Amino acid sequence: MKKRKLFALALVFALLLGSLTACGSTGQSSNSTAPTNPAPPSTQPSGDQPPAAGGEVPFPDKKVTIAMGSATSGGTFYIYCGGVATVVGQNTKNIEIAIEATQGSGANLELLRNGSVDICISEASMGYDIMTSQGDYVGTEPFKGLRAISACYANKWMAVTLDDKITDTTQLDGKKIGVSTYMSGAHLGSIKIYEALGMKNVSYTNTPYADGFTEMFEKRLDACSMLTGHPSSPIIELETKADINYVKLTEDQINTVLTAVPAYSRDVIEAGTYKGLTEDYDTVSNWVVLYVREDMDDNLVYHIVKAIMENNETMVNTHAVAAASIPENVVKQVMPLHKGAIKYYEEIGITIPDNLKID
Repeated sequence: MKKRKLFALALVFALLLGSLTACGSTGQSSNSTAPTNPAPPSTQPSGDQPPAAGGEVPFPDKKVTIAMGSATSGGTFYIYCGGVATVVGQNTKNIEIAIEATQGSGANLELLRNGSVDICISEASMGYDIMTSQGDYVGTEPFKGLRAISACYANKWMAVTLDDKITDTTQLDGKKIGVSTYMSGAHLGSIKIYEALGMKNVSYTNTPYADGFTEMFEKRLDACSMLTGHPSSPIIELETKADINYVKLTEDQINTVLTAVPAYSRDVIEAGTYKGLTEDYDTVSNWVVLYVREDMDDNLVYHIVKAIMENNETMVNTHAVAAASIPENVVKQVMPLHKGAIKYYEEIGITIPDNLKID
């Protein structure tokens, strides 16, 4: 693994002051099916010997620095990854995680594929697509060695505008919409939703959430959409300046999206999440997942997962979305799990369905 300069401890203090903006994209219900016919492991795990069933899992005998792909600085992905780096650094021996700022979900999966990072954060639907050469990855080589290790939180889709005449999501067709940074989960995920609804004339603008909301307030954009954890700070800030129109999906539209993108799941943003959100916002969501390659050492994966799952309070103190980072939620995402992660979850009594075991 590549050694990189570690700045996890210093990062935490900055993260606590960071934005709650997200970069997310897809979610999954517990009865989802994983990609089939994966390729067998191309390389053997290195480092410690594989953990014996029921035995104590050893730490590395010398320091290992793991590069982690996150997202742009200040976003939820970046902050969340800082929490991961903190709990791993504080609760393991000889394992450190160095956070790398990236362009988000799509970029992270490519960086993981080519070995530029060792672990990354992305979404279940994008992971499914890149592993099976579907969706945005049609025509590319399937990344069959991709493995999930945990479910982080559900990114929930929301579209907002300052135009109170728009009452239906499809009325955004032909409008100029901010959809977060290029190749982020929010960018690609929003496109999936609009295309599923037959919206062919949307003008997509790639800009970070905070900038997009500023441009909408200054009337350079008609709307903004996001797949993110909520509450999100750009919406909270915008509500101090203007009345926001929360553009909802109808029940039929939700069903249409779920049919087109089966890795998404039905969800809700509760009334009161934002000052102007006076009733529940029915929507779709997309689970954010931590990924590694199948050839990462089983023991490393085991200890990383253990540190994240058993230090949830620290994770939540870093970012509130981590309240969903609990063992029970790992079966709510679609991607097959790494063997080291399976060992940890089964040790604590989580039943892992066969569709998430493909090694």
